[in-house]
Amino acid sequence: MADRETDKPSGEDRTHAGMEKALEMKKAAPKPDHPTDDSADKGMRKIENPEVEKITDPREIGRVSQFVKNAQARRDTED
Repeated sequence: MADRETDKPSGEDRTHAGMEKALEMKKAAPKPDHPTDDSADKGMRKIENPEVEKITDPREIGRVSQFVKNAQARRDTED
């Protein structure tokens, strides 16, 4: 569709033509050498660190957390 006053293609026409040209260029481009699927084959794998040691028993962490929570609640309710 052209503008009536200037006989130039409208912005919408130029945009559409540019999009068509880009699509043609994309289709004409050489295909990549690498696979385009989303699945991994071989690559980096997680390796557990054998030197890691448990520092604290999780029950102790929970006990201390609960103690701090209760202590804070006591402080909050004091006058």
